[in-house]
Amino acid sequence: MRSTSPTTRVVTLAYVKACGGDVIEWERRGREASAEVAAESADDEGSRPPYRGLTRFEPGDAELFFGRDQLVERLSELNRKHRFTAVFGPPAAASPRCCAPA
Repeated sequence: MRSTSPTTRVVTLAYVKACGGDVIEWERRGREASAEVAAESADDEGSRPPYRGLTRFEPGDAELFFGRDQLVERLSELNRKHRFTAVFGPPAAASPRCCAPA
């Protein structure tokens, strides 16, 4: 089974067993899914995902961000006029990325 950790696999199989599922079938399907994901990853070796985990974004990552020109210009304008500009938004709303120094 494709999982992020061995614990996830163990927990999933425990639920399968507790619910009367076929553990062997789940194992087989998990191996097939893992093989598919591995094959897809091998096909995309030249590409990199835009989300980089906890790694900071560098100027070389600029191509990952597009379509925010108006927002960035508005924020830049506010920063020129005021000493402090607060940006609020839900988690993962890109507020830290749109406010990164240029």
